[in-house]
Amino acid sequence: MRVDTIEIADGKLNGQIVYVTDIRSRSKKPFDKQIRFIKPTKVIICDNETTKKRIYYSLSHFRTLRKDGITPTSKVIPLVDNTGYRFPSSESVDVFTTLEEANEAYVIARDIISNQMYDELQEYERQYRSFKHETRSYK
Repeated sequence: MRVDTIEIADGKLNGQIVYVTDIRSRSKKPFDKQIRFIKPTKVIICDNETTKKRIYYSLSHFRTLRKDGITPTSKVIPLVDNTGYRFPSSESVDVFTTLEEANEAYVIARDIISNQMYDELQEYERQYRSFKHETRSYK
């Protein structure tokens, strides 16, 4: 089940173990570097007071878990991505209660970006062939 990110931002779900995933591009061009690329990951929701890192627009953040599935690591994943931007309209990560749901969401997002990349590649190839044809005919 998808977890309500508003409750996470308000600090109501601290201490719960969930799964997060996210793939997002900075722009509409899929070949641009992804600003968020989080494979489905088991995390614990933590209060921001437990970290020295500044977290914007949320009272909570995520910490990845060690292989034992209980002990949090020092890696912090913010709820909202604000890479280079400081406004709360940024999108949050996708948060789920089970790994299966997180995997499904990841595959869907990956396929969307993959299809966008394929379409853009086809357009580049069409433009290249057109340019090549036009420049060869000039003497």
